[in-house]
Amino acid sequence: MVIPALMISREEDKPVSCLFKCLGYLKFTKAERIAFTNKSLCPMFDITIAIPVYNVEKYIKKSLLSALNQDFEGSFEILIIDDRGTDNSMQIVHDVVAEHHKGNLVRIVNHEQNKGLGPARNTAIENANSKYIFFLDSDDWISEDCLRKLFTVAEKEQSEITCGSVQRVNESDGSTLAQNIYPFRSIKQDSAGAYMMLSGIFMHIELWNKLFLLDFIRSNGITCVHKIMEDSIFDFNARVLAKTIVQIPDITLFYNIREGSILTNLIHKKSSDESVFVYCDIVVQMQQLIVNKYSHIPGIYDLYIQRVIYSLEGLERSTQTPEQKSRMSETFAKSICFIPNQSVIKNLRHKLFYMLAKRESTPEKILRRYDLSRKLFNLISLIKRKR
Repeated sequence: MVIPALMISREEDKPVSCLFKCLGYLKFTKAERIAFTNKSLCPMFDITIAIPVYNVEKYIKKSLLSALNQDFEGSFEILIIDDRGTDNSMQIVHDVVAEHHKGNLVRIVNHEQNKGLGPARNTAIENANSKYIFFLDSDDWISEDCLRKLFTVAEKEQSEITCGSVQRVNESDGSTLAQNIYPFRSIKQDSAGAYMMLSGIFMHIELWNKLFLLDFIRSNGITCVHKIMEDSIFDFNARVLAKTIVQIPDITLFYNIREGSILTNLIHKKSSDESVFVYCDIVVQMQQLIVNKYSHIPGIYDLYIQRVIYSLEGLERSTQTPEQKSRMSETFAKSICFIPNQSVIKNLRHKLFYMLAKRESTPEKILRRYDLSRKLFNLISLIKRKR
């Protein structure tokens, strides 16, 4: 079903035309539009591709065209979240929409002001009108068969999360830097993501290149909590709550490694107060989730330890002021003490880390203990293999 392109403003109660006029509804407030969508009275798409746009004029055309040129035979919409950048990105979007024969699949939602990537993704979750949602960063692009591959598997396996393989590309010369190729797996298990952790099954933490069942996301109240590093708490909740997670070996997304991205801006530079706060708050948020909801789940403390280490490694990429280091020390010293005892930890390497790090008080020392635990684990594994 082809539906006319529709531009709406999330934050202003303006009348909406196009689709709603066709249906005979001449005026809707914001609240009415959301209720209308949530009740599934609007035509339902199979997939929403959600693309937040903020100062990406160099990349957005390629990204948007990759979404428009899908060979998927089902129905899909492309939801552009205008996060109020200052460059020519949105004009490029409008030009592509006007020129492309599938431009009528694009819908634009405007923020009144810049809010950041996390809130932009939340806006997409709120406004999507589909069974599944796929997050695409505006500087990356997807394969022509991306939606078809992921949707076919998701429908067959009835999965809440379906994850494609990734190729990481160097912006400067187009060369392949790395590939994350997943063998086909269908994990059907309560708290499937925690089970994957215990089973040594890797899946990237970022939200891109995953097809999420939208009702699963909405009914569990899964959202992005922070403006930056927004994937972490969303992914933590989704892994713990999902009962079926599928990985496929097909490369469905090309991840652009570029200068000026959020990630590269955090490497080898001084930490902002915001980044220090977010890394620390990720730990605090996970603790609250475990205490209030997840303490009974096998492997939850292993997943927690993994994320504590990720936060520590993220902070290690940049330098901090004495005040920032003081805040980090307070948070991360408590992060290990939060674990009640080693019996709740299932993974041997995590047990070693806990025993070595539980009395340390600074992030640097905790990371050194992590490196030591990794070496001890490798040594133990080598000895076991030789027996």
